Amino acid sequence: MANIDSPDSIHAKMVELAPMHHRRGVTAAHLPVMGPLLIDVFAALGGPSGFTHEMRSAWAWFWEFLSRSMIQSPPTPLPPSHTKWTRRVPHPVLIGHAASLTPY
Repeated sequence: MANIDSPDSIHAKMVELAPMHHRRGVTAAHLPVMGPLLIDVFAALGGPSGFTHEMRSAWAWFWEFLSRSMIQSPPTPLPPSHTKWTRRVPHPVLIGHAASLTPY
């Protein structure tokens, strides 16, 4: 989470990781299934009072951010200059955070 205020860094990391996922057979169809399962694990680890509705909403939004980045990444690595994000679409929980960016 060190880069939460740097969507460019997060996107660049996803572009870097995408080829490995493609090689292992991960497809866009897997991501909507995996996200809610992962969020449920976070909720279980956080306990009933440790994982709020706002946190669930924020993680769901962040998973969508990561998924879109992964889906838009090619199966082979790109040079760093192709990893920029340009449009803002605020999430109600993340308003004011740089992480409220969506891909171009």
